[in-house]
Amino acid sequence: MTDAAAHPHAGGQSGGQSGHHGQIRILLAEDNEDHAFLTAAALQDAQHEITDQILVDVVVDGEEALRYLRHEGEHAGAESPDLVLLDIQMPGLDGIEVLRVMKADATFKTLPVIMLTTSAHERDVLTSYGLGANEYVTKPVSAAEFRTKVQAIPAYWSKVVTRPPRCSARP
Repeated sequence: MTDAAAHPHAGGQSGGQSGHHGQIRILLAEDNEDHAFLTAAALQDAQHEITDQILVDVVVDGEEALRYLRHEGEHAGAESPDLVLLDIQMPGLDGIEVLRVMKADATFKTLPVIMLTTSAHERDVLTSYGLGANEYVTKPVSAAEFRTKVQAIPAYWSKVVTRPPRCSARP
């Protein structure tokens, strides 16, 4: 599902780092509706810090995340993301399993993935990095700290690093 509240404010021109036509498209896989709303809102609040337009699409579980990435079913017309934010604790296929599937597929191997989760278990951290996660961000209890952490994501991936080209699983 694409969350209407997660769509961008008016954006500007590319910051030069991304090469993605002035956008940073983020796929957020989060089953908790409140967490998804707060995350998307925090991402949008970061818009003033970057020139790339922030676009956020929200899916509610691991199976839907993979359908989105593969452009299957209801996501046949979806744009490929520049970045994936994965919650670990989702029903069905959890975030670690989604990461495992993504990084085993040559199409998605270079797609940056950030684990955004309440789990601070060392096992989850080690497994995520071992499978190829680019970052592991724990959701803090404090709303202010959460917003600060999430707002740093688009700036880092738009201004600091050069992202790989968007991948596409289109047939």
